Amino acid sequence: MNNYNIVNLLRDNNFILDLGVHNKINYLIQNSDLVLCDYGGTILGSLYLKKPIIFLNFLKKSRFVQRLKNTNSLELKLRKDLINLNLNHNEKNISLKIKESLKKFYKKKIIKCKKKLFGIHKALSLDQTADFLIKKLDQ
Repeated sequence: MNNYNIVNLLRDNNFILDLGVHNKINYLIQNSDLVLCDYGGTILGSLYLKKPIIFLNFLKKSRFVQRLKNTNSLELKLRKDLINLNLNHNEKNISLKIKESLKKFYKKKIIKCKKKLFGIHKALSLDQTADFLIKKLDQ
C-alpha cells in the first residue's frame, strides 16, 4: 500500500485491489489471482491456498531484515525460490515480474513450496469434516 508505483501500475493494468486494512485475509487470498505480501502470515496462507506470491522486500540493511537473518527465518528461505520486488525496481521490472508470477511454471513452483512446507495430504470434504466433528462431540 505504501509503494504507489506498484499500486498505480496494478490499477493501470486492470487489477482489482483491495487495500482495506480490516478485511478478512483468508477471503482476500481465496479470491485473489496474485498475492503481493511483505512479511508475516499472508505468505503461509497464500502458499497453503496455492496462490502466486510476489514478495515485497524491505531494505536488506533494515533492522527487521537483519533480525530475520539472525533467526534463520523461513520467510527469507522462501524468498530465495520465489519472485521478489525491491523498493528500487522500476515500472518495467515490476511489470515483468507480475507477468512472470501468473505463468504456469510459477504456479508449479508455488505448489512445490506448499508440499515442502505442509506435506501432501488430501483435505476432507464438508461431509467428512461434519462426520468427524459429530463423532468427536459424541465421545
